[in-house]
Amino acid sequence: MEYPKNYIVWDLETTGFDPKTCKILEIGVMKIVDGETIEKKNWLLNHGIEVPPNITEITTITTEMVAAGVDPVVAMEEFLEEFVKDSDFNLTHNGYRFDLPFLTYHMTEVQLKKYKDILTNGCLDSAVLYKANALKLTRKEGEKFTDFAGRVMSIWAKGVKYNVAHCCEVLKIDTSTSQFHRALGDVYLTNEIYKKLIIN
Repeated sequence: MEYPKNYIVWDLETTGFDPKTCKILEIGVMKIVDGETIEKKNWLLNHGIEVPPNITEITTITTEMVAAGVDPVVAMEEFLEEFVKDSDFNLTHNGYRFDLPFLTYHMTEVQLKKYKDILTNGCLDSAVLYKANALKLTRKEGEKFTDFAGRVMSIWAKGVKYNVAHCCEVLKIDTSTSQFHRALGDVYLTNEIYKKLIIN
């Protein structure tokens, strides 16, 4: 199965796991052309909320940092217009289960109408690819990635981990210059995982 070399990689940091009750704190994105990063950007989103202490401990994102951030509507629109709109493929890590549902829940009706098909039809997920590789599953010819992701992630596999840190450790990816649980750090590592699994 041929995978693209022109795509965007994106990641969210949030206040928790439930999009109905939690907020997006940070969006990070990189644009890749012919395997090379040509642009990257991140936004801290100011919802006027206190960042829970446990989230600050995990992400290092503080209430003061988001207070100096961007209006969430502006940040979302810039991300969608400047990066998602013209992308053929978008890559996340565990986005099939987390980032994509979280993002689309917080998009406006207009944004959903304009961008949801682009996001879902052109999605790739390095966690899905890693788990599939561990389970020796391959994508069928002509199979949509969303269908492949559903097939792979529905399998309960004891002992198969696929978080970013674990994937990097197994694939021998240098994490010394990247910060886990910050959007651009995870975006960079997601792309390195993808390259190890697919491009190299």
